[in-house]
Amino acid sequence: MFAPRNPQKRHKGIISLIVPSKLEGIVPGEPIDKMGQRASNTTSVVFNNVRVPKENLLGGEGEGFKKAMAALDITRPMIA
Repeated sequence: MFAPRNPQKRHKGIISLIVPSKLEGIVPGEPIDKMGQRASNTTSVVFNNVRVPKENLLGGEGEGFKKAMAALDITRPMIA
């Protein structure tokens, strides 16, 4: 998951986290009917006061945007 920790820092305030689906406060939605990419299940996810441990932070604060862009670079050919 990517989230803004400090919105004033814009993209430099984004963090990346591993959020286990079993944490209290996570509510998965119904599967979304899609035209393509049916092999991957896509749902909405609602977070109600979810507390994620510090150990689940990937990289440091402000590294989330870099990680998101790196993931986009890797998946871009598959999406095209």
